[in-house]
This record gives sequence, C-alpha cells and structure tokens, in this order.
Amino acid sequence: MASRHDHSKALRVIAHELVKRRIDIFELRCLRTEYYLQCGDPTPPHVGLIELTFSDDDVVILDVRGASQRGDAFKLVDFEALPEVFRAIGRYVQNKEADLLRICNAESPLDGTTLRLEYETRDGINHVDHLGIIDLAEIARRMYKERSRASAERAVHH
Repeated sequence: MASRHDHSKALRVIAHELVKRRIDIFELRCLRTEYYLQCGDPTPPHVGLIELTFSDDDVVILDVRGASQRGDAFKLVDFEALPEVFRAIGRYVQNKEADLLRICNAESPLDGTTLRLEYETRDGINHVDHLGIIDLAEIARRMYKERSRASAERAVHH
C-alpha cells in the first residue's frame, strides 16, 4: 500500500499544470509518489486522450519553475480554482489518515460542482466520496488561514 503522506503540494502543482494546459476533464491516479493522468484533449475536436505522468522530481521542478514565474506579488486567492481545490483534497485525504488512489471529474456531473475522490484508509478499506467544489474551497480557505497565522507567528519570533 502507498505510504501515507501529504499530497497537498504535489496536487496543487499538478493542478497548475492542468490549468496551464487548459485541461478540464481528467482522471488522476496516485501510486505511491507518482501521479498518472488521463485527460480529455483540450484542442478541438476534443476527441483524443492525453496521458501525463508526474514523479516527485517532476513536481519539485514544476513547483520551482512556477514560483519563479509568480514572484512575490500579492494575488487574490481563488479558493474554487483547481490548484486550491486539489490542495484541499490532499488535506482531506491526510485528515482521513488515508492513501490517495484517484481523483476524477469525468464521472461527476458535467456542471463541475463535484469531484469523485477514492482513497484507502488504514484498515485497507477503499472509500469513494463525491466532494463539492464549494466544500473543498472551504477547506482551502482554512488551510490558507492556517498558513497565514503560522507565517505571522514565525515573523514575530524572528
């Protein structure tokens, strides 16, 4: 079974890549620290499938590249955007003390309001949850507040 760890950062980075490529239909499978994606081709006539694989090393490279492109400029956070939603899924799975198996929006209603999440808990039982984007955005909002609070506390102690 995959090792339990926080997928939040890797999922956020992968979601940024999906947004950058304009991919909006996807199935992500996680096997330990590798992520496999099958995606709907965003290029008309939209009939092909794109397959992508991300290792931990790929995620680190993409994260560094993304950070250098973002710079330090303040930006409003869209908690319903895919990167924040994926980050929240990582936290959701971590809070369940589970292993991420799969995230899919191809089997959800086409209105884009839910994602199908599959994970395995410590007892070896696979679970399937259909999570609303609004609920995931709330988790992302709480994570942002936690990071802001931790940053402020570090600044006070230095």
